[in-house]
Amino acid sequence: MFETENDLMRKIFRQLITAMEYCHDVVKILHRDIKPENILIDENDDIKLGDFGVSYMLPSDGTDLTSTNAGSAIFFSPEACQGKQYHGRLADYWACGITLYFMCTGRYPFVSNDYQVLFKMIQFQKLILPGHIEGSSLGDLIRGILEKKPEERFTLK
Repeated sequence: MFETENDLMRKIFRQLITAMEYCHDVVKILHRDIKPENILIDENDDIKLGDFGVSYMLPSDGTDLTSTNAGSAIFFSPEACQGKQYHGRLADYWACGITLYFMCTGRYPFVSNDYQVLFKMIQFQKLILPGHIEGSSLGDLIRGILEKKPEERFTLK
C-alpha cells in the first residue's frame, strides 16, 4: 500500500496531529499521555488514539494552563518538568514530537531511570538527531516540535 516506510510514518504522524487538533479544539481535552503505545493502528493503517485515563477536560474558557503532570515522564515537556504552571496543549505537542523522534529512530532522545536526571536532560540537554535526519525537512520538523522554549515550539497550526 505504501511505497516506503516513510510514507506510512508520514500518514500515522499526520493522523496523530489531526487527532490532537480534534481533542484540543473540538472535544476540549488534553490527552497528557501521547506515546507510541497509545496509538492504535488498524488493518488500513488508520490510527485511533487510546488511553485517555489521565486526560484533562479544559474549562469552558478554553484555557489550557495546568501545573500537574500525568503520563509517562519520558514524554514530559521541559516546562512540565519544572513543577510550575504550563500550557497543556504545548506539552501534548512535545509528546507528539518525542513520538515522531521514536518513529524515525527506534529510540527516545532523553533517557534515564532517575527522574531528576531525566528532567534535567529534557530541560537542558541538546537534542541530537541521527545523521540521516539532521539537515532534512524531517529534522527541521522534529527540532521545531522539540523546541525547549514553549513560546517558540511548533504548534499544530
